[in-house]
Amino acid sequence: MVDFNKLIKVWQNALMKPSKTFKEQARHANLKDGAIMFAISGVIVALLTIITSAADVTTIISGPISTIIGWLIFSGILLLFAKLFGGKGNFNTQSYLLAVYGAPLAIVTGLISAVASLTGISGISMLSGLLGIYGLYLLTLALKETHEYSMMRAFLTWAILIIVFIVILVMVAATMLTTILGIFGLGALSLA
Repeated sequence: MVDFNKLIKVWQNALMKPSKTFKEQARHANLKDGAIMFAISGVIVALLTIITSAADVTTIISGPISTIIGWLIFSGILLLFAKLFGGKGNFNTQSYLLAVYGAPLAIVTGLISAVASLTGISGISMLSGLLGIYGLYLLTLALKETHEYSMMRAFLTWAILIIVFIVILVMVAATMLTTILGIFGLGALSLA
């Protein structure tokens, strides 16, 4: 059974006192609790999406499932990069700490998007961008705590991952563009 009072306190502390909270929560790390956190946030965000847009009711099921799958994949990829930078942590601790701050941050972002959608005030959406930047800071702290390395190594762990992802996207886009130009007989204009 989920103790919602305790969960809300952990989430609040993760967003307001992250370093201290990550240190404390690392001792309690387990994938089941992390999955529960993302399932709860996934349902809440799905409900907000249904209320504010034409989303299908099945979002209540697909939202949490896709959130949990994405969380595990992202954490696995992050772990590989963390190990390249000398990280000492493990998948369970890292994944759990990502959930400790990621789940409440998703809810807050969902609430901001809902308010922006319902009120038509587009400036509110800028808060989501600021929360995204704060989320990267929290990610850096979570990686630092999990892997027992410096803030710089924690930063490089996710920054290099983003750069690699962008390079792959550019390569795929260039390949697709070259293929499309070739199909239409415009091969002389291709990027290759």
